[in-house]
Amino acid sequence: LIDPSNRLSSWVEGGDCCEWIGVICQNSTGHVNQLHLASPLSEPDFFAPNVEWEAYYNSMLGWNINPSLLELKHLSSLDLSNNNFSNTHIPKFLGMLESLSYLNLSQARFQGAIPHNLGNLSKLQHLDLGGNDLKPKSLQWVSGLSSLQYLDLSHADLSKATDWLQVTFKHPSLLELRLSNCGLEDDPSPISVNSTKSLVILDLSGNGFSS
Repeated sequence: LIDPSNRLSSWVEGGDCCEWIGVICQNSTGHVNQLHLASPLSEPDFFAPNVEWEAYYNSMLGWNINPSLLELKHLSSLDLSNNNFSNTHIPKFLGMLESLSYLNLSQARFQGAIPHNLGNLSKLQHLDLGGNDLKPKSLQWVSGLSSLQYLDLSHADLSKATDWLQVTFKHPSLLELRLSNCGLEDDPSPISVNSTKSLVILDLSGNGFSS
């Protein structure tokens, strides 16, 4: 990873990883079960001084995510939001982190397709991919997320994912769905909306629906 502000300076080889910034371990076993590596700074106001923007960009991690994450067999929560993985795709190996229940990759500048093997994460309850430049051609992989309760794909280009309605509205455990500004144009019929199995919160704002 690129770490301009040395956020990970505590990550010293040979040290106790449970003392590292962003790492949370289980008290009873010492296993790493959470990684909180989101940028600590929110995006400044457009007219903010250059020094604020410089601090914001320097707070971001970047480059590539290392597959060594797969060694963390007990990892249940991974937050890499608000970082700068510009011009990279979401790594396919994330679909092999079988213990994940929480995955947040929002506003991290990922682009391209969403790897279908994310659908292997049967324990995943919260998935936030919003605010990236993603262009999936299908959402069929969502059907494999049997425990999913929260899904945010806001700002993904879903114009070619013609199965979005069928997959998301028929998901048996999904409580909250956010698909704002996704280039959707086919109006979901009232029948479709009323037939959802579990949805409590639905955000389809900023799309091209006629009504």
